[in-house]
Amino acid sequence: MKRLAMTLIASLVLTAGWPGRGQAQTKSVASMAKPLSISIVYPIQLVGQDQSVHGLRLNLIHGLNRDLVGLDLGLFNCLDGNASGYQYGLVNYAGGNFRGVQTALAVNVVRGSGSGEQCALVNLLDHDMAGWQVGAINRAGSVEGCQVGAVNFTEALTGFQLGVINWTEDLDGLQIGVLNFAVGKKSWRLLPIVNAAW
Repeated sequence: MKRLAMTLIASLVLTAGWPGRGQAQTKSVASMAKPLSISIVYPIQLVGQDQSVHGLRLNLIHGLNRDLVGLDLGLFNCLDGNASGYQYGLVNYAGGNFRGVQTALAVNVVRGSGSGEQCALVNLLDHDMAGWQVGAINRAGSVEGCQVGAVNFTEALTGFQLGVINWTEDLDGLQIGVLNFAVGKKSWRLLPIVNAAW
């Protein structure tokens, strides 16, 4: 418990976005961000939907804010904009880009690009992913890294897919699974067990 508390404090300090020595604080979106938000269910929350949180966000049931830099904990963690840091909940949603780690018991959704890790039953990322996805179902626009799950889907893969069904249009790497689709290849577009292209 002491280790968890120290980790949370370190996350807050490192990601809060406070200006350093000698830096002038301007009236930017970052300087107007709040260090803490607690939400029961949207719209019953300390920080409004149109405001960002740089620090800790606790969503007892559902919270909705603009952007997050820091730690996001709750059942339904929703952001209209970007997320940077760690999200943990039943469902994590970022309407913009994501950088960091998303861990959900059910679903992670990112409408922009992502870098880092997504781990959930279902991981959905609309654009580019640099990092890895681990879940029963993984989908990303393109992946530079790896996908591990029952079903892995991406338009372009530079890296590795491990699953029952792996699908990509452009393969620059390795697929291991029962069925491996690399539909952009000139030959051997479907192979069982292993498929590779470099």
